[in-house]
Amino acid sequence: KSLQTALAASKQSRFADDLYPRIVNPLILAYVNTDSLDRAKFYLKKIENSDKNYTQGVYESSYIKSKQQIELADKNYNQALQLGTTYLTIVNNSNNVNNIEHAERFLSQVYDSLGNDSKAFFHYKNAKHIEDSIYNIQKTKALSYYQTLYETEKRDAMIKAQESDILLLDSKNRVKNQWLIFGSLGLLGLFSIVYLYRSKQF
Repeated sequence: KSLQTALAASKQSRFADDLYPRIVNPLILAYVNTDSLDRAKFYLKKIENSDKNYTQGVYESSYIKSKQQIELADKNYNQALQLGTTYLTIVNNSNNVNNIEHAERFLSQVYDSLGNDSKAFFHYKNAKHIEDSIYNIQKTKALSYYQTLYETEKRDAMIKAQESDILLLDSKNRVKNQWLIFGSLGLLGLFSIVYLYRSKQF
């Protein structure tokens, strides 16, 4: 529903041509995942029949990803395998680990459907290895974030404590200065009284 809304909204944009495949390819995957294969095929044909080269260049990997899912859902396993292998080659060159993990998992599904357990397990292991690596990286980043947060809060607490100490010292100094002023005034007053008394006596 959100992708359909985005697709309708994108038609008003001056970047409509570039946005179209970026929205439609995820929409195709959404239709495949919700068992709406006819709708998925409908949008795939629109991409293939477009004169904008939505199946080539920067759009190629997204197009192949969409088409391979349709072929798998349609039980055309050999076509799905061919597309899956091509997709894996493309994403391996891009070094996008999420896409590589998806490609390995897809090939595992295809080989499993073909009854080739050894290759299915091989690609499944690759996918799990990448998934674990991503998880470890995310965990490390999370630990790093919370450590930084802790250190920041610790530093802020120290700064607040130091500020409190400074305020306390400032308050003590102010009281001390007030006592010095009052004491000085008191002594000055006493000396003035003694001086005036002696002057009067003289």
